Amino acid sequence: MKYWAGVVALVVASACGAGGAPLPAAPPRKSLVELQAWLRPPTLQPEAHVDLSWNTQRVQLENGVGVTIVARPNTALTAVQLWVPSAGDRSEGAVAVMGDLLRAGTQVTADSVLINPKLGNVPVAVWTGPTGTAFSWQVLARASRPAVELLAAFVLRPAFQEQEVQIRLKQVLAAIQRHSLSADQVALAASGAIPGFEAPSSKQDAQGALGMDRGMLREVHRCRMHPRGAELVIVGPVVAEHVVAWARAAFGSWQATPSGAEPGCERWRNPFADSKAGQLERPLIQNIDAGYIEPKLALVVPGPSPESEEYLPFTLLMNVIQNREAGSVQKLRHMGATYGIRGWVNDRFRDGSLLQLAGQIEAGNVQEVLRSVVEDIRGLSKSLTEQELDLAKRYRRTEFVDAFASNAAVAGATLWQLSHGLPATRVQSWPDEVMAVDLGKCRQVAERWLINAQPSIAVAGRSVRIDAHLGLDARVVKLHWTTAAPD
Repeated sequence: MKYWAGVVALVVASACGAGGAPLPAAPPRKSLVELQAWLRPPTLQPEAHVDLSWNTQRVQLENGVGVTIVARPNTALTAVQLWVPSAGDRSEGAVAVMGDLLRAGTQVTADSVLINPKLGNVPVAVWTGPTGTAFSWQVLARASRPAVELLAAFVLRPAFQEQEVQIRLKQVLAAIQRHSLSADQVALAASGAIPGFEAPSSKQDAQGALGMDRGMLREVHRCRMHPRGAELVIVGPVVAEHVVAWARAAFGSWQATPSGAEPGCERWRNPFADSKAGQLERPLIQNIDAGYIEPKLALVVPGPSPESEEYLPFTLLMNVIQNREAGSVQKLRHMGATYGIRGWVNDRFRDGSLLQLAGQIEAGNVQEVLRSVVEDIRGLSKSLTEQELDLAKRYRRTEFVDAFASNAAVAGATLWQLSHGLPATRVQSWPDEVMAVDLGKCRQVAERWLINAQPSIAVAGRSVRIDAHLGLDARVVKLHWTTAAPD
């Protein structure tokens, strides 16, 4: 150590001594014109084509389950996702509770039970929405085959252990109570007022969950977990022929219960299965008296179905609303009128979508927020510029390409296509489709869906005042929320 310290000291002394090489002369100063050039960003160039030509194969099992394999040999993880359309639910209702409580013991064989199955550090994720229930898992490549087998056991052969059921039911009730005071619940109230998008309240969900037991969970599972239209997607360093054999062994014996043939199934029928999306005749404002110190707001506008050619331009319009510096969202944020407004397009429905904006705002700025956001949305067809659209397209394209580094993202995108009746291989053309959307098409979509938008609005807070001076011929309904335990 002393030797190396001496060497370093010698080198430093040599560099700093009188005999060292002189420093080069300073570069000449740049003129003001030359410096100004650095303030201008370089001209944007066309996006290069990205090759996403994955090896995608799809087969259908004899019971109707579709199996899609995306082989990506140079990856280390395998993503396994399953979508069951028969198990749809509009909120945290009986089917959603049953899906979550599959964790209350899973029967792998006749003699063994695996609690909360996992391979590695990530458990199976369960999500239930209006179009079905999705199960998502990502495992190490060497665990690909057992992951398919265990997922089938998790979904098809739940044990619903009594003690575990009671524990998890309490967790579900606690989650529903927390959700009842969230911004998402305000958005649910706004979207639920639009025809075709109705959903039970948190109180109704809690009342339903309170009475559930092991027998009811088994009955819901028997009545609503069917293979008809189910889709299994597997992405990773796998061989398609092997995966098909695994899927057939794991899911091939899954049989459907004849509709209406089993006793007790009528009570678990999905009342929204055949509902069609509609429009409000006039804007609706739900003025909700709730316990928020600062009000929470949600604004919802119906849009095209995800299967429609208008859907992609519609989502780009949402990106424009979020990105534009002169728009209401940014303006309100800069003036301190909001603690954050986020926007998204909710596509979890069979017929239609919802453009949603939600955030928390200052009590004195509620009306200004509503007026500005509505004006921004309704005027988008005329105010939209080529530069704004180009920025939104580049953002979405980059988002897509970056996400596809993950096998889980590829599986999710593939499953989204299949769940909306679209070909699995369409995922590979997404980046090019995004960049092909032009200004005329976006303005046309904005004129159809936004220029005469009749929004559904929910504002939740303490004694929020809303009068008729919003530039809207809106119907105002006053409501009251309570956090009291359900009867």
